[in-house]
Amino acid sequence: MPRTEFTRRERLMATLRGEPVDRPAVNLYEIGGLKVDPHDPDPFNIYTDPSWRPLLKLAERDSDLIRLRSAVRQQSHEAWDYSDQGGAASVRQALMASESRIQNGCRVTRITIKAGSRELTSVTRRDPDADTLWTVEHLLKDTGDLKAYLELPDDFFAERVDVEPL
Repeated sequence: MPRTEFTRRERLMATLRGEPVDRPAVNLYEIGGLKVDPHDPDPFNIYTDPSWRPLLKLAERDSDLIRLRSAVRQQSHEAWDYSDQGGAASVRQALMASESRIQNGCRVTRITIKAGSRELTSVTRRDPDADTLWTVEHLLKDTGDLKAYLELPDDFFAERVDVEPL
C-alpha cells in the first residue's frame, strides 16, 4: 500500500527519484525560500505590505519550501560586512568601493574594484515593488577585465562563513 503522508524532504527526494508521492511537490521559489522579514522597515522590503501575509503563511504551512540561504550574507543584495574579516577587510577596502543612491525611485548601487591598471565597475538596481536585484552593468565586460579580476589577491575574496543561522 502506498504511503499517504510524506515530510517535505521525503516528498522532494521521492519526486527527484521518480517515485510515487502523496501530492506534487510545490515550491513557490522565492516566497519563503529567501529571507523574508515583514517587520524589516527597509522601504525596499516588499513584504512589509500586509497583502503578502496570507501568501507567506500559505507557503510556510502548505508548500515544500527550499530555503535559499548564504553562509556569508543574509541577502545577496547586502554589501560585504567589513567587521571581523581580518586582513580580507583591509584588502577589500583598499581595492573596492560601493556607493548606493536613490535614482528615479530605485536603489542604484555602483561597485568599483581596482584590479591592476583597470577599474572594474558594476551597477545594480533594486525597485521598491519587486524583490529582485537587477544587474544593470556587469562587472566583467571583456577578456581584459577577466584577466585583471583573476589577478586580484586571494584575500580580496576571503569571507567569514557562519553556518549557525542556516
